[in-house]
Amino acid sequence: MSSINEALNAGWVVADGWQSGGANPYTGQVPIGSVKNVVITKGKGMVLTVPSQSKTAKAFAVAEAEFGPALLGGILEVEAQLTSIPGVCMGIFTSHADSGLDEPFGWHDEHDIEMLSTSLLKQVGGQPAGLNMVNYEPNNGTKAYKNQLFPAGIDPSKGFHTYSISWYPSTSDSNPAKMTEIRFDGKLQNAPQAFASTHPSALITNHWTNGDDHWSGGPPTQNAELIVRSCRILRYPRVGHPWSAGCKGYSMQPGQGMPGYHLIVPGDIIVCAMGTCEALAGPCFFSRMDFHSSLKSCRQLFASSSL
Repeated sequence: MSSINEALNAGWVVADGWQSGGANPYTGQVPIGSVKNVVITKGKGMVLTVPSQSKTAKAFAVAEAEFGPALLGGILEVEAQLTSIPGVCMGIFTSHADSGLDEPFGWHDEHDIEMLSTSLLKQVGGQPAGLNMVNYEPNNGTKAYKNQLFPAGIDPSKGFHTYSISWYPSTSDSNPAKMTEIRFDGKLQNAPQAFASTHPSALITNHWTNGDDHWSGGPPTQNAELIVRSCRILRYPRVGHPWSAGCKGYSMQPGQGMPGYHLIVPGDIIVCAMGTCEALAGPCFFSRMDFHSSLKSCRQLFASSSL
C-alpha cells in the first residue's frame, strides 16, 4: 500500500478535525486529528506524526487511523515502531463504534494498549513505563488497569514489534466469552482481568499529546513519528452469521481478487508472492494490510478490494 487514498479506499478512516486522544484534565487542551499527519511512505510504512507545536495551544494537532468495519471479537495485531521523542502517547486499541450513543455508553467500551514516549523504558515522575493496558466496563466506563515493562534489552523505538489484542467473545452457549489477552511480540502480558468488550468496536491506532505532565507530557519539541508497518485482523464469526456455515476455505494465489467477506476455515493457508503468509488454526475472518511492501498480494483480504 503506497498512498493514504489506498488506505481510505480499503476501509481505513483517518481522523481529520475531531478529538483523537484524551483531553488535558487540568487545562482543557485537546488533541485533534489531522489527515496531514498520516502519511504512507513506500518502504517505510504508515507514519502517524505529532508535530512540534506550542505548549500553549488550545488544541494540539495529532494523528489517528481507524480500521473502519466494526468487530465483535477477534485477534488484532499491529506491527509498529514507537518513538522515544518525549511528549506523546501512542495507542493501539479497540473502541465502541456506535458514536450515536451519548457518553459514556458510546465511547467507553474499550481495550487499550498505550505507551508514553517520555517514560518508554523508565518511569518519569507520574508517567509509567512500558505497556499501559486498560479495559473499560462496557456500560459505565469503570476502568481496569495493568502495567508491564518491556522485556529487558528491548527498546521499541529502535525497531518494529507486534502489539496484539485477543478479544474472545461468546460465539455460542457452549463457548462463553473469555477474558481479553494482550501480547507483545507474541508473549502474553499481565493484562487486566476484568471487563471484556461486548459492543461493536473498531481497531484504532493513534499518536497524540495533550500537554498533561501526568500522562502524555509534551507537546514534543520536534516531530515525533509512530510507524505502523502492518495490521492483521482475525475476526471471529458469530453463530448464525451468513458466512459462519457452509463456506469453503480459500487458498489465495498471487493476483487473485477476493471482493467482500469470506470465511477462512481451519487448515487453510493463505498464499502470496512472498510465500505462505498465514496458516490458520481456527475459524475466522482474515484481513491483513502491509504498508511497507510493494507487493499487492496478501495486502488486504477483508475490505471490498482486490489483492
